[in-house]
Amino acid sequence: MCSIRVDCLGWSEGLGKCGDELGDGHGSYGYDITGWALHRSQLDRAAIVLITGALQVETPDPMLWYRDGMIARGLGANARAKQSLYKALELNDRWHPTQPAEARAVLDSIARGR
Repeated sequence: MCSIRVDCLGWSEGLGKCGDELGDGHGSYGYDITGWALHRSQLDRAAIVLITGALQVETPDPMLWYRDGMIARGLGANARAKQSLYKALELNDRWHPTQPAEARAVLDSIARGR
């Protein structure tokens, strides 16, 4: 439900609603979507803590690894971004219509030193 709230309400209002799900037993996906909402709100320091919590469950979901990589990239942690984006593509290079291409573009940018 949290991802629907974020999509429908927008990042700021949806973010407030997402916090309710963290304590409701939604596990890694509650942390994931809240972390992603924080990232989209340019709050990457808080986002990385939540996405790290989401990855503790070791769910083989490429979306989690993609989001970790993009948040790490936002923090300038290129080594972590590279590792996570490669992991996402390794798990499934077609998990989303646009995100695998975005992951490849970021990896290319990192390789070029940008």
